[in-house]
Amino acid sequence: MNPLMKQEKEELKKLTGIKTYPGILSTLSAIGIVLALIGVFCPFFSYNPTVIDDLKRTVGFLELPFLAMIGLLFLFIALFLSIFESAWITKYIKEPKGKPYGRNMIIHSVVAVIFALLSLILVQISALFYEIPESSFEILPLKDDAGSVLYYIGVILFCIADLAKSILLKSAMTGKTDIDKLAIGKQSDTKKDEGQTLQQLSEWKKMLDEGAITQEEYNAKKSELLKKQ
Repeated sequence: MNPLMKQEKEELKKLTGIKTYPGILSTLSAIGIVLALIGVFCPFFSYNPTVIDDLKRTVGFLELPFLAMIGLLFLFIALFLSIFESAWITKYIKEPKGKPYGRNMIIHSVVAVIFALLSLILVQISALFYEIPESSFEILPLKDDAGSVLYYIGVILFCIADLAKSILLKSAMTGKTDIDKLAIGKQSDTKKDEGQTLQQLSEWKKMLDEGAITQEEYNAKKSELLKKQ
């Protein structure tokens, strides 16, 4: 694919820049993945063979049955699908408008979310098949530890942020939402500028009515001011 031109880069920045709502949501989805991966390296589950808390045993992610590894693989698939969603944005910018890029991106995002949720389910199921060494005389339940909590929070954050980002971008691609409105604070800044313009025009109109300036001067000032907007 040919590199983006300057105008196309500006449009891409309006859609996915860090100061846009989709950009913030992309950052949140990335944070979700990072939290989940941190959880993998923390004590994932724990159990207590006695009533004495000092004897609590922890179970690492790599100690879980093979289902947990499949779940982790599904999470990586969800991550790659999320990354490849940007290809639809590039196609939208470079190729003729009107094609269902937004719809395709939503489908991509939904599939990514499904894989992420399957990852959660498989990891949780793997805990049911874990054989605790001390369980020869009784059944000991596994409890969530720091790792599993981080994993669950991270995956859920990824799902919500990625899907919300795709919905916003689809709305912009189909023309239902103005691209400029995706920028954080852009709308309030525009309203502020409009208010200042109206105030300035009102002052010049008052000067015109009082005879302080001529009609030609008023028209020239008004024209110059509007050109700056």
